[in-house]
Amino acid sequence: MKIRQLTSRDDFTALGNLFLKSFKVAYSGMLSKTYLDNLTADQWTKRLKSNPQENWILVDGDKYLGVSTIIAARDQSMQEYGEIRAIYVDPACFRQGYGSILLANDFKQLKKQGYTRVYLWALAENI
Repeated sequence: MKIRQLTSRDDFTALGNLFLKSFKVAYSGMLSKTYLDNLTADQWTKRLKSNPQENWILVDGDKYLGVSTIIAARDQSMQEYGEIRAIYVDPACFRQGYGSILLANDFKQLKKQGYTRVYLWALAENI
């Protein structure tokens, strides 16, 4: 198992599907069924392709276990912060520590980029 930055050689469709599956499972009961049913993997795939360098993936051989996205703060009042925009793990791998592995890497990578503070937005029900 290893964690690495997303590259153009990766299967963006498979990762888009991982995002979608994980999002739907994680937010079921928190967000409306209609909203969740209208999401598509293509939405995630486009986001991954637009800035692949922002994404880190956890892989075991050729299997994608999880993905995280780190960026400069979007919140104008927090410009000195790095932001963890997303952490999603394949639902078949929930509760195995993979999210923690991605989170630790996110902190490490943001520190390398010069950030000493980090934030992420979460729904209260998801904490």
